[in-house]
Amino acid sequence: MKLPLFSVLALALASTSQADIQSDFDAQNYTAVKTAAKKLLTERASKAEGHYWLGRVAAREQDYETAVDELEEAVDLNDNEPRYHSAFGQAACTLAQQVSFFRQPGLASDCLSSFKKAVELAPDDLDARQSLMKFYLGAPAIAGGSEEKAMEQAKEIGKRDGVRGASAMASVYEHQQDWSKAVEVLDQAIAASSEPRRLQFRKALVMQRQQDWPGAWKLLNELQQSDDNDADVVYQTGRTALMSENPEWYPAGSEALQRYLAMEVDETRSPSKAWAALRLGQLLDKMGNRREADTYFELAAKDKKDEQLQKTLKERAPK
Repeated sequence: MKLPLFSVLALALASTSQADIQSDFDAQNYTAVKTAAKKLLTERASKAEGHYWLGRVAAREQDYETAVDELEEAVDLNDNEPRYHSAFGQAACTLAQQVSFFRQPGLASDCLSSFKKAVELAPDDLDARQSLMKFYLGAPAIAGGSEEKAMEQAKEIGKRDGVRGASAMASVYEHQQDWSKAVEVLDQAIAASSEPRRLQFRKALVMQRQQDWPGAWKLLNELQQSDDNDADVVYQTGRTALMSENPEWYPAGSEALQRYLAMEVDETRSPSKAWAALRLGQLLDKMGNRREADTYFELAAKDKKDEQLQKTLKERAPK
């Protein structure tokens, strides 16, 4: 059956609108996203999508109460859209960490059921599986946490993407503090990969967690030599210098963090500039440059929304 011309045009315009909203969201132009989302709310067919985008923006702005309300509305209006369930689960999980003990069980339940539904609707959505795996690792058993179920999701990810699967399995072993097994699974994947950079970086993070500072330092510097514009590598090089408490690495670490602050960074995926300023301040303080350190502490303090950052600033100790 052919659709009337006006229906075809309406569908085309809707598709274009969604692409524009996604583009604005990726560019962090949240005012434009909100304006477009509110227009979507005026049409019954697009109302769920409007609530979805309002919820996504609220989450980015760290207003998780609003995010949960908007995304729950989107799910209620359209229970068959995996994006809605994934975003609702993320917001519910984050809010659960901020509210009173009495609200936590309900939000944790929403989080788990949403991630499971997202995976059910979109089995090949690796981000959804990753979120479900992280829930199983992070939640207590009484709330649905399970290392066994986390490993099941890690293996499912591996069936679809070897690199992400190895990283996911390493996360489970990290949670078990089985550092040698985490490194082993990454080394196997590195040996089998034609482009092992992501896995090598992941290995460096495991080394950080087990406090193998020489190993992490060596690997991160090797990664910098092959690509000195990789912002995440640059940041972690500075962080490793700080956490190692090796004065010989302090100058190179402070230089790395200064370069990070000068880079264009997507702070939704990488450490914020505020954290980089804090780390740099901590390094300079250890080097005896107190006045310069205070300049960076003041810069970091401007980020009022990051509670962990503010807490660490007060303590003036490595996170």
